[in-house]
Amino acid sequence: MAGKKRAAAGGPAAEEEEAFVRGGGAGMAPVEKKRMEMEAYAEAAADLAAEASGKKGKRQKKGAAAGGGESGDEEDAFFASLASQDRLPKFVELLKFRTLAPGCKLWGAVIEVTPRELVVSLPHGLRGHVAYAEASDWLAEQAKKADKAAAATTEEAGGRKRKAGAGAGGAALPQLTDLFTIGQLVRCTVTGLRDGSNEGGGAAAADGRKKKKKGSKGEEEERKRRKRVDVSLRLSKLCAGLGPEAVREGLALPACVRSVEDHGYLLSFGIKGVSGFLPKKEAAAVGRPLAPGALLEVVVAPGGVKPAGGGATSATVQCAHEAVSGAVAREWEGLNIGSLLPGQLVTARVRNVLSDGLLCSFLTYFSGTVDPFHLGTDLAADWRKQFSPNQRLRARILWVDPSTKRVGLTLQRHLLGAGLPPNFPALGQVFEGAVVRRVDEGLGLLLELPAGEDALPLTPGYTHISNLADDKVEEVGKRYRLGQRLRARVLGFRPMDGLAALSLKPSVVDQNILSLADLRPGMPVSGTVARVEDFGLLVSVTPTIRALVPTLHATDLGTAKGLKKFKEGQKVAGRVLTVDAASKKVALTLKPSVVGSKLPPIAALQDAAPGARSHGVVTGAADFGVFVQFFGGVAGLAHISECGLAGQKPADAFQPGQVVKCRVLGADPSRKGLKLSLVSKKKAAAGGEAEAAPAAAAGAEGEVAGTAKERPAKGGDAAAAEAALASFQPGDLVRGTVLVLHSKEVDGEPVPAYFELSVTPEGAASSAAPGVGRLEVAHLADHPAAAAALVQALKPGAQLGPLLVLQRLEGAKQLRVTRKASLLSSAAAGLLPRSLEQVAEGSVLAGYVASVTRDAVFVRFLGGLTGRAGLAQLSDTFVSDPHLFFREGQSVRATVVQLEREKERFSVALKQSLCGSRDAALLQSYFSDMEAVEALMAADPSVDHVDWSPFSIGAIVSGEVHEVQDYGLVCDLEANADVAAFVAPHQVPKGAPQEPGSSIRAAVLDINKRDGILDLSLLPRLLQAAQQAQQAQSAAQQAQQAQSAAQQAAQRGGQQPKKKKQRKGEAAAPAVPAAPAELKEGDSVEATIELVKAESGYCVVSLAGPAAQRHPIAFLATADFNLQGQQHARQFAAGEALPASVAALPGPATGGRLLLSTPLTARPLRAAGARAGAATAAGGKAAGQQGGQGGGQQPEAPAAGSLVGATVGAVHALYAELALEGGCHGRLHITEAAPAADGSPLASLSTGDKLEVVVLGRVASEQGRRHGLLECSTQPDTVAAARQAAAGGTAPAAPAQPLAWGRLKPGQQLRGYVCEVEAGHVWCAFSPAIRGRACATQASSSVEECQQLRQRFGIGQPVEATVVAVDSRRHALDVTLLPQQQGVAALQPPAHGSALLGHITAVDGAGVRVQLGARSSGRVALTDIHDEPVQQALEGLEAGQYVQAAVLGPDTSAGGSRGRSKAGGDAHGGAVQLLLSLRPSDGGRCAAHAAAAAAEQQPGGSEAPVPAAGELQAAELKPGQKVAGYVKSAGPPGVFVCLARNLDARIRLNQLADGFVERPAEVFPEGRLVVAQVLKAEGDRVDLTLRSRKVGPSLGSLEEGQVVRGRVKRLAKFGVFVELEGTEAQGATGLAHVSEVADEYVKDLASLFSPGQRVVARVLKVEAAEGKLSLGLKPSYFKDLSDLEGSGNEAAEPGAPDFDADLAAARDDSDAEEQAGGSSAEEGDEEEADEEEGSGSGTGSEEEGEEDEDDEEQLGAGAAAAAEDDESEEEEFDLDEELAEAESDSGSDDE
Repeated sequence: MAGKKRAAAGGPAAEEEEAFVRGGGAGMAPVEKKRMEMEAYAEAAADLAAEASGKKGKRQKKGAAAGGGESGDEEDAFFASLASQDRLPKFVELLKFRTLAPGCKLWGAVIEVTPRELVVSLPHGLRGHVAYAEASDWLAEQAKKADKAAAATTEEAGGRKRKAGAGAGGAALPQLTDLFTIGQLVRCTVTGLRDGSNEGGGAAAADGRKKKKKGSKGEEEERKRRKRVDVSLRLSKLCAGLGPEAVREGLALPACVRSVEDHGYLLSFGIKGVSGFLPKKEAAAVGRPLAPGALLEVVVAPGGVKPAGGGATSATVQCAHEAVSGAVAREWEGLNIGSLLPGQLVTARVRNVLSDGLLCSFLTYFSGTVDPFHLGTDLAADWRKQFSPNQRLRARILWVDPSTKRVGLTLQRHLLGAGLPPNFPALGQVFEGAVVRRVDEGLGLLLELPAGEDALPLTPGYTHISNLADDKVEEVGKRYRLGQRLRARVLGFRPMDGLAALSLKPSVVDQNILSLADLRPGMPVSGTVARVEDFGLLVSVTPTIRALVPTLHATDLGTAKGLKKFKEGQKVAGRVLTVDAASKKVALTLKPSVVGSKLPPIAALQDAAPGARSHGVVTGAADFGVFVQFFGGVAGLAHISECGLAGQKPADAFQPGQVVKCRVLGADPSRKGLKLSLVSKKKAAAGGEAEAAPAAAAGAEGEVAGTAKERPAKGGDAAAAEAALASFQPGDLVRGTVLVLHSKEVDGEPVPAYFELSVTPEGAASSAAPGVGRLEVAHLADHPAAAAALVQALKPGAQLGPLLVLQRLEGAKQLRVTRKASLLSSAAAGLLPRSLEQVAEGSVLAGYVASVTRDAVFVRFLGGLTGRAGLAQLSDTFVSDPHLFFREGQSVRATVVQLEREKERFSVALKQSLCGSRDAALLQSYFSDMEAVEALMAADPSVDHVDWSPFSIGAIVSGEVHEVQDYGLVCDLEANADVAAFVAPHQVPKGAPQEPGSSIRAAVLDINKRDGILDLSLLPRLLQAAQQAQQAQSAAQQAQQAQSAAQQAAQRGGQQPKKKKQRKGEAAAPAVPAAPAELKEGDSVEATIELVKAESGYCVVSLAGPAAQRHPIAFLATADFNLQGQQHARQFAAGEALPASVAALPGPATGGRLLLSTPLTARPLRAAGARAGAATAAGGKAAGQQGGQGGGQQPEAPAAGSLVGATVGAVHALYAELALEGGCHGRLHITEAAPAADGSPLASLSTGDKLEVVVLGRVASEQGRRHGLLECSTQPDTVAAARQAAAGGTAPAAPAQPLAWGRLKPGQQLRGYVCEVEAGHVWCAFSPAIRGRACATQASSSVEECQQLRQRFGIGQPVEATVVAVDSRRHALDVTLLPQQQGVAALQPPAHGSALLGHITAVDGAGVRVQLGARSSGRVALTDIHDEPVQQALEGLEAGQYVQAAVLGPDTSAGGSRGRSKAGGDAHGGAVQLLLSLRPSDGGRCAAHAAAAAAEQQPGGSEAPVPAAGELQAAELKPGQKVAGYVKSAGPPGVFVCLARNLDARIRLNQLADGFVERPAEVFPEGRLVVAQVLKAEGDRVDLTLRSRKVGPSLGSLEEGQVVRGRVKRLAKFGVFVELEGTEAQGATGLAHVSEVADEYVKDLASLFSPGQRVVARVLKVEAAEGKLSLGLKPSYFKDLSDLEGSGNEAAEPGAPDFDADLAAARDDSDAEEQAGGSSAEEGDEEEADEEEGSGSGTGSEEEGEEDEDDEEQLGAGAAAAAEDDESEEEEFDLDEELAEAESDSGSDDE
């Protein structure tokens, strides 16, 4: 391998090689230098050999490649030529830090995400760091806007800095944790390389490092630690080499979300002129929520590439994993090394099996190597036997280095599937028997990691040579052998290589600390001093963990002088002071008094129990006390009264850094710290009396007097505390007395954390030893609202019980207890497990959430027994962040899905479908806890008590209206004026008096005793039901009393009461109404929702039928244990009717409430009796699974055409929700409602209204299909037909044929309603399933009306429309809202000269694009905007503006014009493209006219030319004529000018000015007025010039073959420019091509010619019309000419160069290398081609040949004439351009 060769020669260089985890070394090994030199020599030899073939060989090769044969033959021929030149790689080179270069493209995986930075794992163990602004192009834009806004804010605020992370306008920038996930595959670009010696990196830095004197070993290690690879995920950098032509069907590429739209996501690819769209139905495959700035992998959908107008391209994409991972890269014209993207799947062909990998070819002309880490082979097999030359395989591009033209490929199975290895070992895991599977000499070992029986194979590991042993390993092969078993430890992971990074060093394998996760405050550690600084010590705890020892903690004195006792390399021992895992910072203390303290350390607030003692460090002193610091950031204050000072100031007695012994008195929530005492006390002999004082002091802060004696002594009698703790076991029932409430700090504010209790066993004697209980706020109740209420109600001294012991906290000497009803009931039934033996698969257990991580939720039971629920087991819907679904302490129900007893672990599921409760236990617990809160409040004498006895659920009360608010009526009640009563708006019937003072009679719906609120209803049906229930209850009580009296009388007489017989003829006793049957749990009832209490998790419902006679009001649970805080699929609305089942009967614990339950999932499970056949086939399991769910069968939907009754539930702008008879749900769309005289027909409806509707069928939407929502109608004709059918006893009449797409015709009149108004369009609904669009220009009669579209049209407004165009296949409908006559006229093509309204869609150099309507659009040429010439024709025009344009006729150039737009045209067929005018003289109106008038742009001068008002022909123009026009575009080809609507002209770059124009696009912006001189006009091509001098002398006097004299004016790479002398054409300049300067090839023209040298030339070709002159300087042209001697011309100047001598010298120096010339405009490309010739890469050779051939094809006309080359298809050589460049002072070679 490469590593083997380098190690053999490098020795020390190999030793200094950086470990894979941090990248490669900094220098270059000698063997690598030698290899590069050999490659350079081989490449030079290959170039010399290639010259012999000459130009002819190249052309033959090109013709053979293009002429025929398959691509494989072409590929074989190409690589055969490379092999013959010895230009193919001989070994595989791995990516290393020193070989990386900016611009290198890599494939990586995200391994760390912070809010502002990403860490990406790269191939070969490298790591990349992504800054926030480099995470995506969208984030870069937002960060830039935020910086500008922050700078402006800072300037306005007088220099005050803005808070970091704030965006524009103060909005917070999105965090990267919301956009990226761990394990996400990304494609990145290297932007920078930094190490310890140079932040910039690069070759220059490397050379500088070589010259530096080598420092100490510590400095060298520090430099290696600081190496950093900066990468960017911005697609604009990654895809810089791609253009619109590369975007084709099936192309897989990365995308960035730009915005979220109603129907999908707008994407960008980093390719200029290309945008993307991802439909929402496709976005579900991503598996995570998408937000702007997020990256995802997509593939262009079939037929997805379409023009988007303005020359842009739009691509519709898919993101399904199967489609993306299976997309294979294909060849396309223009493919080059810069177009390759990492991660692309290619079809490769093995070219050679190397000693350390594979050489493969792909995409015909590209080659890449596969290193041994990416062969994807079996570890135990010989990989060389698995591959052979010409073998075809699938591979992915791993990395691309465009600068060196190297490509790396991977064959790893997981990367081929676009995923990561499935089974990594745990970080820090130790393997006793790792097997050596490969030995890489000089590099390291590949090891197979053993997995347990029946377990998935683990990812293999790799040990770098630096981690093989504690000593130096010289030769790896001699110390290790294949099959050897070794002890190894996992240090990290290399996801892209499918490897775990291992270490074999015994010191690492046996160490206890591996990462920051292993450190905790107060933990003893040891390390080595790495550096001594002014601010403290840097101590190396492990090779990868470095900690800071502040000066204050270096010695007991804590002074800077104490640092002098430490030296680098010194061993030290200390304790961890703080650990910040987020910022990766660790602080230590080396104070001997703290490190050697025998007292338990205080590392958290939980450790600071009152009475606890510990050592602390003084951090400061004030007049009121001393500040002391402990471990973990815990700090406290010792008041001056607790410092033991007699008249002395604290600052005089205590110094910063001093170690003191402290005693904890308690917590101080106001100061967010501890209250301490520095006074030592003698221990009481009996153990307790001396300690009572601090307990009493703590009791003054909130503890109950007298409880201090009951609490175990925490400081003085630890043994008694441990004995009391040991007397309790998890699962025991206890009772507790509240002692104190402890708080914690959240976001800088104190919040309640837990109650400290004194607990005793349930039912134990009062003399039993009490324990200390810890009742956390989350364990007060199952429902969070009840827990919050209990926190307010509980006071010190309050009694609680029963409580359940969950866990013993040995360190804190406390018991964790709970009051949750779900856990208490489960424990009482024996269903709460304490050990793994009590857990069974499939069982449903009650528990609570112990912790929530990014990928799992941990559920805890008794004794710390914990189960894990992964992401897939958390919910029936997709979960991206478990924190959004669950919180710590939440009560849950978990189903055991997997039990692994051998590993002592189990997995649970929290899905509602598996764990959902049907007993409304959460709601029952809530009401029970709220009743307990009321009892606690009633017992508190400081709280005013409200008499609730007059009020009960369903009771009838009287009062009067106090005031009217938006949320309803506020009423005063006669029974108690202190109770606030509210009536929701939908509970007030129509016509009911609502004025203040009006009397009311209402039914009680709900009672909130905590807030003192009653919810009432004034609806007559509820009042009647409440009154009937009261009568039934009174009758039942009377019957019960009568029965009791009869039984008592019978008992006194000793006989059973007999039923009285009715005598014949005797009148029957009056009939007594039979008492309604009592409800039982599980009974089914019909309920109607009256109130929705979403925050509390229930609805107040009214019952129908017999159940209402006993209980008119009930409470329906809308939340469950696992759905708390979630917005689950089932939604509830007032007025909705639904079936439910009785979950709990009324009782005192729930305040007399009847509780109901209903399925809460989107698709409730089938009822027990539904689909009996399926249940029978399943063995009756369906019925068993549905036990207790209730609800019976789903209600049968009425047939279409049926007339049914309905109740209005809620009224929206476009539809009303209906509750139909029989339990079904319906919808009344605005188009199916009875028309109103004015306005929306839904405006007259309100909640609770009764309607008679006709069922039309299911709603034609996803909601209708999923939930059975029915479409209804109240149209008079439809209702009348249904009534007639019902009266006649016939079957329901089929509803009248609704409006359908197939029956819509242009010109048809429709009645509809406005459903949406957006920019430029008015959307109207014409039926529930059909809606159409009216352009603003089709809904207005003037520009001003178009601008006021939102003010003119409101949602629900009725409109009359005319169909303009319809596409039934695409369901697209365009209408006009203009009056009927104008609407019909819109169907005809616009007439010439007619004025039309339109809105601008694009403004650029091509003109102004105007959308006129659904079927027509137009183009306005730059010359048709203004009547008079203006300096800037486009000023004032923007996309989205409305204009009035005049029709000039059809646009004949629309088929190929730039900026073509078919907005709406393709959707309707027959789109019309028109040529328009905005000139005021033609009737046009636009904002540009006002802008020109305001700027006074009209240039003066009556003689100045003006742009053509109409059409202009090129034949009308003459050379030298001045013309005017507007700039269309500016770029490398020159500046294009619009002279007329049908004629454009070009000004070449050399004709833009007398001097050099560096940035033409800035000098000549689009729309600028240009006045130029005609240079030539041929056919339809016009060339202009802006140069002030004349074109040049006339060449008409010259003839071909004539001999002339001149001076060398300039040398170019492709020839010599000669200025003529002594002729009529004096001053003219001609070109002697490099092929015409000598009879043999000349390599260096400068060796023969110099500027100013006199020469003799022969005229080869004259093109006077174009001003071109080709000359020849070959000596053979003048051999037989005698007229040159004695012709009277001037003699050669003394000292002039001897042409023949120079030519002979040139022959000797020439290496016969062939060169191709070109025009000066291509000189920069030729120089780049020469640079690429020296690169020597296999992939560049083909491009090199192409460039040579292109240069040959681009020779000038003079050179072409001399070489007699008529095969060129390119534009001929332009002598004018070269003449201008020759005379330019700016150096045209650089141009």
